[in-house]
Amino acid sequence: GGTFLALLMPGAFEIHAPWREEIQKRYAETKLQEWKPSELMDRFEQALRIRNIEFLDLRPLFLSYAENHPDAFLYYPLDPHLKPEGHAITAAAAADRLSLLLAPLRQ
Repeated sequence: GGTFLALLMPGAFEIHAPWREEIQKRYAETKLQEWKPSELMDRFEQALRIRNIEFLDLRPLFLSYAENHPDAFLYYPLDPHLKPEGHAITAAAAADRLSLLLAPLRQ
């Protein structure tokens, strides 16, 4: 009877188009042109929906940040870890969603 929230954390290549394009050019001989960085997250989201598991998809927030800050990156270059800005977005979004999910328990 617990409350569970899955966070869908996108990868840097899914968020930062210049990085994705650079990799696709560098490995043009492979099938990276057909590569869909969001495919794994899309499948995971579908599995969560089927099982009625609450989730928070961070992709829209990260994409919005990337669009509004084209010279700022949420991830370290060549490193899958988030920079402080990415952690701040994640923490704020998770806190907001958890507050909504847990509100009925406080009554």
